Amino acid sequence: MARIRTVKPVFLRHEKLQDLEQEHPGKYIMMVFMGLWMLADSKGRFEYKPRSIKLDILPFLDFDMQESLGILEHYGFIRSYVVEGKKFGLLPTFRKHQRITGKELTEGEKFPAEPNLTEVDLLENNHESIGKHPDVQERKGKEEELEQEREGKYDSLSESVMQYFGFNEVANFDKLREVSVCLKCLDHEGRIEYFEKQFAAYVEFKCISNSFSHSFKNFLGTSAELFQDGAWNSESWINKLAMEKEKRTSNHFKIPGQVIKGVEAAMEWGQVERRSKSL
Repeated sequence: MARIRTVKPVFLRHEKLQDLEQEHPGKYIMMVFMGLWMLADSKGRFEYKPRSIKLDILPFLDFDMQESLGILEHYGFIRSYVVEGKKFGLLPTFRKHQRITGKELTEGEKFPAEPNLTEVDLLENNHESIGKHPDVQERKGKEEELEQEREGKYDSLSESVMQYFGFNEVANFDKLREVSVCLKCLDHEGRIEYFEKQFAAYVEFKCISNSFSHSFKNFLGTSAELFQDGAWNSESWINKLAMEKEKRTSNHFKIPGQVIKGVEAAMEWGQVERRSKSL
């Protein structure tokens, strides 16, 4: 299944890819290379099946996908390998240009790793060996892992907000971007956990009460106010939820004596009314 990936502006100015595009007209080198990012798993690996890949990348254009993949492999943009009789492909620089978040970060590897890797095979774009500076590389790796874990958590929160207000992440990309900006802003302000608790309380409150109604925009607030003017921050929904639960509990469990007293009072009033009529 294809994934949503990031395309950096610098991609459109990649000189080597531009040269290959010009040298091999009708092979759509740049589009094929970009399409492979969407087919690759979190490690940049994909099934090397040209016919299937063609169905996912430019299916209505008449060209030979095998030739396009061969050109990309010849110039080092992809590598192919075989594991247990099955052929796979690898995008060597995938992890440098794509940030993996959400469920994909924790679901594990989809395709097997390239066998018999050597240090030469693991060169980065700047052609420095990964093992050349272990301390720097290890620290950088840990920082990236923490960043990915944090963004993965916020992806889940973002998805919950979108679903609650009835928006689809693909069809309503503008709303998704707005939520992402909001969460990053609150994270920078150190209020992301408070927002998460308030949102959870708000959702639960709305399940038992319709006394408040807010639109998507009114709930989040505006970027000009750093999203502090949103409905999530205008009330303590945690407290309001607790009060609403307490009120509903008290309404369901009346003190027996109070009920009887109310009935007796009504009966007494009826007797007084009847006596007044008889007089």
